[in-house]
Amino acid sequence: MLFILLLGLGVGAVSALLGIGGGVFLVPFLPALTGWNEHQVVAFALLIIMGNSLANLYWFNKKSLVSWDVLIYWGPMAAIGSFVGSYFSIRFSGDHIKLALLFVVVLMIVRFTLTFFQKSEDKRLFTSSDWHPVKSIFGVFIGTLSGFCGVGTGLVSNMMFISRKWVIKDRLSPTGNGVMFFVSLSSFVSFMIFGSGRDVDFFFIQESWREALVLMTSVFLSSFFLRPLNPFISDGLRYFCLFVSLCGILFYILHSMNLGLTQFFS
Repeated sequence: MLFILLLGLGVGAVSALLGIGGGVFLVPFLPALTGWNEHQVVAFALLIIMGNSLANLYWFNKKSLVSWDVLIYWGPMAAIGSFVGSYFSIRFSGDHIKLALLFVVVLMIVRFTLTFFQKSEDKRLFTSSDWHPVKSIFGVFIGTLSGFCGVGTGLVSNMMFISRKWVIKDRLSPTGNGVMFFVSLSSFVSFMIFGSGRDVDFFFIQESWREALVLMTSVFLSSFFLRPLNPFISDGLRYFCLFVSLCGILFYILHSMNLGLTQFFS
């Protein structure tokens, strides 16, 4: 329970400060702490992300920091994809979920590395630009990926928002939390409908109420106290924290899959 508490504090911090849901931390580490299988962990992570992202979205919206012109189209499209992704996730093995998670983490590391080495003139402040509802079709792909492995919504969405300059910097994390709520809600419903064959249902949620209470409470408290610091996080620090976190998670996933680096790259 102590490690689950610490994990929850970390998830709340990255969600409030960096605009990612925390599933990228929950999905790799919860199996070792709880003994749950990958499908149970994904469903549980989605439940935690849903509650935390809703609280963050409510707070950020009160501060008028949410780009609703993007979220009102991107969120529902991502939710459609996440419902489908969760449906297929239940029908694949835990190893497939790990591989999908590995793919997301590697993709993010490559993207952040390329962004870091861009020319200085390309590192201008993000400005709202040529947003159009048709572009929300990308949300379907992101939602599907997130629904399958329980992570990636905030990471991939924010990457798209940054690279295309669809959301200004100060609204990046608030809008990302809105996307996470749409996706996690839709995915969680999908798991509850189709997941009984993988021991993922309301009975599992009932049996894990202690873990849920500890995680929910620690995530909420961490997010609550750290949200006001979000506008003060510099771009450089944001990228550094994300990059270090992703590299650490990458090595942990490889270790959990019993893959050494030589074997992985061969």
